[in-house]
Amino acid sequence: MPLIYCVEDDESIRELVSYAMRGQGYKVEGFGDSGEFYEAVKKDVPDLILLDIMLPGEDGLSILKKIRSAGPLQNVPVIMMTAKTTEFDIVQGLDLGADDYVTKPFGIMELLSRIRSVLRRTKKALEAGRKLLTYSKISVDQEQHIVTVDGKEVQLTLKEFDLLCYLILNKGIVLSRDQIMQAGLIKLKNGNSVDASVTDITENPKNLQFVELDAAQIPRSLDDTDLACVNTNYAIPAGLNPQKDSILVESKDSPYANVMAVRQGDENNETYKKVLAIYQSEPIKKFIEEHFQGTILPAF
Repeated sequence: MPLIYCVEDDESIRELVSYAMRGQGYKVEGFGDSGEFYEAVKKDVPDLILLDIMLPGEDGLSILKKIRSAGPLQNVPVIMMTAKTTEFDIVQGLDLGADDYVTKPFGIMELLSRIRSVLRRTKKALEAGRKLLTYSKISVDQEQHIVTVDGKEVQLTLKEFDLLCYLILNKGIVLSRDQIMQAGLIKLKNGNSVDASVTDITENPKNLQFVELDAAQIPRSLDDTDLACVNTNYAIPAGLNPQKDSILVESKDSPYANVMAVRQGDENNETYKKVLAIYQSEPIKKFIEEHFQGTILPAF
């Protein structure tokens, strides 16, 4: 059920419009001024906004300008409701980003027709957007199976194409080792062993070339690779943001963790206990959370 916000200071018009739209199956919320409207959008983003131009305080054109500048409402369709009928006023609203307009007095049937038309166009645009995937300089047309990198077409097999779509659709989402293995890039001798190395690869159908480097060298070698696995503690000093720059990161249930080991018999050493207590303290936890921003998680 589409949610529509009606911003109109004339209560009689607002109630009439709301009543008519509810009768057509829409969920409607009405507001008499910009303050009420701004408070509402903090909680829910509507599917469409009906916006009067002549409002007390901040007028509709000013609201529209803010909507289109940035934020969650940037792509929400807007129909302007105006008593101004001059060409200049109508063009001004459309130039600021309105999707349509109705002039007062308007017929309810006309308004409902324009709402259906705008929602229909918006739905088609969203569906078209879903068929085109983008990441950095990569563009993937899912419908025509065309991949371009920096404007140049790249030939991929069907499996490679599906894998690329999978990774782009999951950008910014933590993917587990199992999920990556299921993509079929390689197979390991002992399954998904956490201590596997290049020598444990038994199947490499894509003929991928693996080069093992010291962890600290990897960030400086990115220009020479197509894909690199970088430790977070080396990525951040190199100016990389693991959450934004990576196509995948390990899941939160990763078996990798930093541990403190002592010689047998030193388990109760007071010095070691103090070091451990400091390492697991709230200030250290706060530092990890703020500095690594979710790419390294405190395990205590």
